[in-house]
Amino acid sequence: MPDVIWADGYGFTTPNNPAQTTLNSVVNLALTQLIDQPTRYRDGQNPTALDLVFTNSPNTVMSIKYLPAIGSSDHNCVIFSVLVSTRPTNMKKRSYTDYDKIREHLSEVDWQSLNVSDNVDDSWFKFKSCFLAVEKQFTSITYTEKTRTLPFLTKEVREGIKSKNKAWKKYKKSKRENHLADFKKCCNKSRNLTRKIIIDYKVNIALSAKTNPKKFWKNVSSSNPNRRRICQLIRSDATVLDSPTDIANCLNAVFATNFSHSVLVSPPPPFPKRNHVHEMPSVVIDADDVLKRLNKLDPNKAWGPDGIHPRLLKEASALVAMPLADIFKMSLKMMMVPADWKSANIVSIFKRGDKNNPENNRPISLTSAISKLLDSIFNDAIINHLEKKWFIVEISTWFQKESFH
Repeated sequence: MPDVIWADGYGFTTPNNPAQTTLNSVVNLALTQLIDQPTRYRDGQNPTALDLVFTNSPNTVMSIKYLPAIGSSDHNCVIFSVLVSTRPTNMKKRSYTDYDKIREHLSEVDWQSLNVSDNVDDSWFKFKSCFLAVEKQFTSITYTEKTRTLPFLTKEVREGIKSKNKAWKKYKKSKRENHLADFKKCCNKSRNLTRKIIIDYKVNIALSAKTNPKKFWKNVSSSNPNRRRICQLIRSDATVLDSPTDIANCLNAVFATNFSHSVLVSPPPPFPKRNHVHEMPSVVIDADDVLKRLNKLDPNKAWGPDGIHPRLLKEASALVAMPLADIFKMSLKMMMVPADWKSANIVSIFKRGDKNNPENNRPISLTSAISKLLDSIFNDAIINHLEKKWFIVEISTWFQKESFH
């Protein structure tokens, strides 16, 4: 295609040029052409770009270099690098964490030396860095081959399918009515057995929803077509967004409109002084209370922006309760919280309607498990004070803990 002009990854030529059909196919396949310099030089002719590189993911092609031709060739050499995944598509990523080694290593850490700073951000950063470094040291990642059989395809079901196939081959060979009747009997037996095992399998998943919620929601997601990932969005101006970055920015703009940012024209009036009859005592944070709350963490919950998994906190609760209590006390004293505790990972959940409409999604915030643990300490202290001083009367039992049992 010597008559094609390439600009920004797209080709342009005259309408009647035979190359127009190829260019239309390139556009329909969402391909981008990355060569932006002539690659063929012949005496008496204008240089042209005949050696082309097409890709549907331009970010994976890097470091394109143009080198002189080899031997008597009139084509320059084009060298480039391609980022590829080293994990085969038929392999499943699995991680194994040795919690015994982690507990043994954390028992040797001098946490007091890490909390010598008076800045809560510095103390939290040192704790998080040490904690995650130990986790990374004793976590191994392996890739295993994905199972190609259904989980409810038991040995009994396989034998039923094998008997059905054997009866079918026998009937095809003989064409006898009694062999056909045997085949139909095997079909009915295999179908009834498969249906029973599938129902029992799903009933067991439903009964174990509390103890194994990941397996339950994985089954729900696989059978619900609306829980697929977002491939593209269409904005109100009919603009189609298909790249992950554009989709994330669009959803972020939509979610931001759900929050109102009020601007204070003038400072609020001063709060009047009152004589507090039942003044709330200071919140007491000790390592024993932190340890109890760490042991109550749900290990199946996802981690927040700090990257610390609740399972890891629960496994090492006896060793990290004291340093976490010190950080909580420092945060309360300075009236500041680390940036990780104020951040959240936002996940988009589809509601209803057109899946390409960004307004039909709602955000879910995944916050730090440690920040939620500190929130629970303050929440329990406030509720206990209100209940002890009878500020929560019978008419407002909704706010009491017993009302949720």
